[in-house]
Amino acid sequence: MAAEERPVLPQSRRRLYAIGFLAAYVLAVLPIWYEAVRVPRAPLPHDDIQALEEEVAAPLAGALASTVTVYVLCAGGTYPCFKYNELSPYAEAVGEEILRQLGKTSEQVPLVVRVVHDEKGACSTSSWDSEGLMARQRRSSQRRDSGSGKKAKAGAKGGRVSNSGSYYDAAAAASSSYVGCLSLASSQQRLTGVLSAADRALDDLAAKELGGQGDRPGHYVLFMLPDLWRLGGDLPLGAVGRRRFGVVRYPAGGLPSAPAAVRLVGLLAAPAFASHLGDPLDEAALSAARAAAASDPAVAAQLADEALPLPVSPAAQLHLSFSLCNAHPSPHYPSHTLRAAAQASGSTAKQDQDSGARPPAAASGSFAAFAWDFAAFEAQFVGPWKNALSAAARLTVSSQVLYFTPARVNGSWDPQRAAFTVPHASLPFFVDSSWRLDPSRTGLPASAAADGAVPYDLATIHSGDRSSAIGEVVLPPMPPAHAPGRAVAEAAAAAALPRLLPPRAAGSLPPAVLHFVLFAPPPAQRPLLLLGPDGEAAPANSFHVPGWGMLQVLNQVPPSGAMMANVREDNMEEFAREALTQLRLLLGLAAARRRLIQHNELHAASSPAASTTSKGSSNEDAPPPVGRIELLTDLRSGLAPWEADALLRRRTGADVAAAAATLGSLARLLRQVPTLALPPAAGALVRDAVAALRRALAAVEASNYMDASKAAQQARSWAEAAFSDPALSTRQNVPDTHLVGVYLPFCLPAAVPLLQALLHEIRRRRRKPTAGVDAQGTSGVGQTLSGEMEASEGEQLIHTEPNTPVKANDS
Repeated sequence: MAAEERPVLPQSRRRLYAIGFLAAYVLAVLPIWYEAVRVPRAPLPHDDIQALEEEVAAPLAGALASTVTVYVLCAGGTYPCFKYNELSPYAEAVGEEILRQLGKTSEQVPLVVRVVHDEKGACSTSSWDSEGLMARQRRSSQRRDSGSGKKAKAGAKGGRVSNSGSYYDAAAAASSSYVGCLSLASSQQRLTGVLSAADRALDDLAAKELGGQGDRPGHYVLFMLPDLWRLGGDLPLGAVGRRRFGVVRYPAGGLPSAPAAVRLVGLLAAPAFASHLGDPLDEAALSAARAAAASDPAVAAQLADEALPLPVSPAAQLHLSFSLCNAHPSPHYPSHTLRAAAQASGSTAKQDQDSGARPPAAASGSFAAFAWDFAAFEAQFVGPWKNALSAAARLTVSSQVLYFTPARVNGSWDPQRAAFTVPHASLPFFVDSSWRLDPSRTGLPASAAADGAVPYDLATIHSGDRSSAIGEVVLPPMPPAHAPGRAVAEAAAAAALPRLLPPRAAGSLPPAVLHFVLFAPPPAQRPLLLLGPDGEAAPANSFHVPGWGMLQVLNQVPPSGAMMANVREDNMEEFAREALTQLRLLLGLAAARRRLIQHNELHAASSPAASTTSKGSSNEDAPPPVGRIELLTDLRSGLAPWEADALLRRRTGADVAAAAATLGSLARLLRQVPTLALPPAAGALVRDAVAALRRALAAVEASNYMDASKAAQQARSWAEAAFSDPALSTRQNVPDTHLVGVYLPFCLPAAVPLLQALLHEIRRRRRKPTAGVDAQGTSGVGQTLSGEMEASEGEQLIHTEPNTPVKANDS
């Protein structure tokens, strides 16, 4: 009776419930499952990345231009001067000579040569642009025209708007960046002061006359001055200033366009004002350039230095690790080491006995350990290096004193030199891997790496017993508020702060490390000399390893009876000079300075011979002889601004190319592997890198060194941080078939009953007449079910087809 009294749901409501359950499964369960297995993929600007790759692949796309202004001062009177129609050929001759000294063609460098002719009552100018620079300008103009149509053509004279929102007024930049006429010839007093000034005084005078107009990255001024105290047959002389100035003094009876004067301009400007100019040469172009420069070893060496990689991290971080290593500061020197040293020098033992020369015995008071005052050393020497290179790389510094660091190679006694010597072939094995030289690559502190809010130079890292000063700035005490001199002190403090802050995500990229080791040998091996490739003593008793650093031997003898001894001040100064020399070599800046220094030795012997040849025969292939080139050095930092400019040019070009390549590789990787995850944070880094790369390219076209370097560093660091995101490596990269095979057993059992009911309902509706619905809203299925309830209890119904009840036999 209970079964008969149970109400029967109408078929329409049952169908509504079934459809509702199916809809809930589709609308709720499937989205939850999709969110559980979906690969997070942030949207990327694939079109912008592809366009940037194509733009950067063009020649000289990321190469900063160099502008050399040749300022010709006419003395007037009986001394010859230029005519107006002679300026353009002279500018072209100077540009071609600079290219010849660089060992490159006009299509490979972005170079501008301007000539300013200053004479009394008149001033005229002329310029020459290289083919590579003009080709880049044409590509930029075509890209603007094709991208913006008529608007770009109408606004070409006013400036350029990049896609990232950066605005560069090309016309204003061109007009403000060039050095104008100073009218030095109009005043007899100023003319006499310039012509009679010595090289160092002329460098200061040029800075005063030009102000900030001539002392900017990428803009160089070369004064062509007649030497009134020299005869017409004398050779022209040159000098490179401490800033971005130079001077060539030619005999007063000649013209600046004389072959010797033009060649001296090229010899001076090519290494000083145009080094690392243009894109790095590939292997084929580099081999051809070296073959063309085979006659000049200096050019070949400069090209070889340009091909070496820079020891700077993608985030423009460079860590300088200074270590003072005491080999064995103990009077209990192991006897087996002494025997090994004696065996190493056994080949000369008999000769030593015959000649009477023997290794000196170590004195009992010579076993003191050495220490140094690194704070004073950093403030005096390392601090100016960091300030000079702050635009190209952020330098961090750490120091340590190590004890019991014996070398892997023992020196052999040389009676002729009265010292222990280590051959050049053994120098790669000198440093033992057990020395604790690694500064643990501490990188940036969290405060300075987060959002750039904390100046980089004011942070400090503590790692164990090592303290790393990040670009430390030493400022004088600040006067009280509203006190006299407060504004001047604030301006000085602002000028001392770094010009670049660390880019975001730079903390995840470890800095490159260069080691500078001052090695104190054991007393039984003192004095110790390192030999060069030619078998002679190495300069400064040191050697360097590209990408690793340098080591110098300290042969100082401590005072008798002392347990600790400080490194003498003269030895610290010698170590600073050698460390700067090796740092310049490791950064690829040594070839330019070495070429200027060796010019006097390379051409001193050839100048008289060339002069005799030119007088006695008609050998037109021989270059005209030139005089000396003096090189003025900054007394505080030892690094000239034009050297930092060369590093900026190289770093900016490398950062632009690396950022574009990294972004392109990431976009292709994500396109090829659809299941690879890209979190939103990495997607934001990619978009920021794309915007920074566009700013860098716009700044490169405007020859804005500082903005181009900053934007290029940001683009590369953000691109590298996005590419090295942990989500790209820890996420399981599996194909779609694997996902189906894993998750289908969980979803299929729940979906089969629903699908069966859906198919059953579809088949029933196809075979049932549309008018079979009763007045109560029940369908044929309801009628069948009610008929089944009225059947006798002894009968059993078997449904072979819907709506077709059949009696079953009792058998």
